[in-house]
Amino acid sequence: MDPAVAGIGTTPVTRDAPAPLPDTVVRTCRAALADAGIPASEVDGVFVTPPRMAADPWMMYSAHIGEYLGFHTKCLMQVQNGGATALLAMRAAMDAVVLGRCKVALVIASDGRPLMDLQNLQAFIRRATFRTTGLYGPINGLFGFGAPVPIYAMSHQRYMHEHGVSEADVAEVSVRLRQHASEHPLAQFRKPISVADVLASSYVSPPIRLLQAAGISTGCVVAVITSEETARETGRPVVLVKGYGEHHDPSHFAPRRGTLTSFPAVKAAAAQAFDNAGVGVSDIDVAEIYGVFGATECIVYEDIGFCAPGKAVDFIRDGRSTLGGDVVINPSGGRISFGHPAGATPLYEVAEVVRQLRGEAPGLQVPDPRLGLVQAEHGMNNGVVVMVMERAA
Repeated sequence: MDPAVAGIGTTPVTRDAPAPLPDTVVRTCRAALADAGIPASEVDGVFVTPPRMAADPWMMYSAHIGEYLGFHTKCLMQVQNGGATALLAMRAAMDAVVLGRCKVALVIASDGRPLMDLQNLQAFIRRATFRTTGLYGPINGLFGFGAPVPIYAMSHQRYMHEHGVSEADVAEVSVRLRQHASEHPLAQFRKPISVADVLASSYVSPPIRLLQAAGISTGCVVAVITSEETARETGRPVVLVKGYGEHHDPSHFAPRRGTLTSFPAVKAAAAQAFDNAGVGVSDIDVAEIYGVFGATECIVYEDIGFCAPGKAVDFIRDGRSTLGGDVVINPSGGRISFGHPAGATPLYEVAEVVRQLRGEAPGLQVPDPRLGLVQAEHGMNNGVVVMVMERAA
């Protein structure tokens, strides 16, 4: 049985949260259920991501949000594993539906990035130390990276060196993504930019510049997961998950061996998803890719198979990743322009692909798409989830 995404609710991606998180969750759940045409009384499963991926966890958040929503549930779960969290929560919901544990499951993904309290230095250092050790482990954590940008920068630099790619070449990625985001009402960054603008922006960690990096973002998105039969009963367009792939390398961020310019987990998860769905990469009409930096986006394109190694920049420059090309990748604007509330990002990707397949995209609409792809990662693509979605006949 193929699980279905019956409904979607989303908030615009912003820098700071416009309202208290529980209230935002309630409004987004209502929007998702209204979109699905399913009453709240039928919800019997709730799967959540942590409310703030980069902050102290709320103890028993899933129980608290379940109480706040007022649902009687057979399944109630919080899932956390870095940037892939929201897709893993969705996988847990799909498993529950396929196993018959739930009839209607909500996946609630949110992320509100906290501001650092620099007034209390002792508390700041203590929290930063715990956070860094939790992110990188007890060995790499000692290097003191506050964010993973320097590790991605090493990959970015090595990619440029191996393939003879210039800074201006990689800047084309940001320009294309901003072009897509400029038409999207939910996107955080919409002002058109040029290659010159990218190269004029400051370095965040050379060779990565500000306009090549995903920003700090807040957002909430809810997906309603059901069986195909239940989805069809609503009379709404049906989008099915036809293929699923997942792979986790025994590494975290910088691999201890191997290359920095190809991600084995991307290749493995994509191959599983395509095989599971019975389709190939050339069949995909629209894709949402979790590329948090310019060169990372290029590498993921290549590892999924949209283009050959080292050719992603040409693929983008030649118009093959946008309308009229081979496939439309990140019509939302991607993480660099749409925004990146990490705990919710993968479910925003699902929302975009579902709306594209329905012909209801709020921004750039791909003409008559049938198959879509979603990819998410944790670490530096050390663990990857890929899903293939289909508009049901």
